[in-house]
Amino acid sequence: SGESGAAGIAGLTVLMRDPALARQIGLDANARVLAINTEGATAPSVYRQCVGDTADAVLARQRDWLNRAAAMA
Repeated sequence: SGESGAAGIAGLTVLMRDPALARQIGLDANARVLAINTEGATAPSVYRQCVGDTADAVLARQRDWLNRAAAMA
């Protein structure tokens, strides 16, 4: 995740390090957390290093997949 996308996970990490605080908001060993990060490739070179391709190439493959899925529907 990018600069702001990591904030939610960082907050969760801090909460889980304080058992009393985690308990107060209902986080325990049985809790499930959904984290959604909607950032794009804000650091293109880092994105390419992590993903193995450019953001443009990934988006092109996504468009192709969506077009194929729509054609099959």
